Amino acid sequence: MKNKIIILFLITSLLIITVYYKNNLQKQVTANNSKNVITLSMFMTKKDIIEALGEDYEEKTSYGDYVGQYTELIYDGISLIFTHENGELSEFKTIDSAYITSNKYTFSNQFTVGENALNAIKKCSNIYENAYTHHQDKYLVDIFDYKECNKKGDLIKTKFSIKFEYNLGSGYESLTEFPHNETIKTIFIFEVLD
Repeated sequence: MKNKIIILFLITSLLIITVYYKNNLQKQVTANNSKNVITLSMFMTKKDIIEALGEDYEEKTSYGDYVGQYTELIYDGISLIFTHENGELSEFKTIDSAYITSNKYTFSNQFTVGENALNAIKKCSNIYENAYTHHQDKYLVDIFDYKECNKKGDLIKTKFSIKFEYNLGSGYESLTEFPHNETIKTIFIFEVLD
C-alpha cells in the first residue's frame, strides 16, 4: 500500500510539473512570436498610422500617372502610400498601398517578411482567390485578391491585391518552380489600376 501511495505521488508530481512547463513554454513562444510585430490594417488612416507607428517617418509627395498626387509615409521597413487630389493629404485618408520590407510589420493576414514563400502561398490559397490578369488571360500563382479582417473579426473582400517578392528569384509561374528554401523579401498590398 505504501508503494502505491509513493507511485501515485510521483505520477501526480510529474503531471503537475509537465503541465506547468508546457504552459510556460507555450506562453514564452507566443510572446517571442508576437514580440515587436506590429499589426496594421489597410483600413487605417494617416492619423491611425502615426498614432500606431509614431512621428519618426519621412513624408514624400509626388504626382502620379493615374492619380493627382500620392503621398508616401516612409518608416523603417515599411512605406504606406496614400493617393489624393492636389493639396495636402488629409489625416483621415486611408492607405492605398503598403510596401513591407521588414518582419516588424504585418497586416491582419499575419504574413511577415522572411517567411517561407511556399508556406505563405499555400496559406493565401486557403484564404484568398488567385488574381486574374486579363493581359495574359490567366490566374497568377502568387498574386491574390486581398481580404482583411474587420473590427468584428470577419474576413471581408477589399479593393486590394497582395503580392510577394522573393529573395532567390522572381517570375515563378507555378508552385513547382519555387525552391523549397525561398523566402519572402517584400510584401506588397496594392489596388490594381488596370
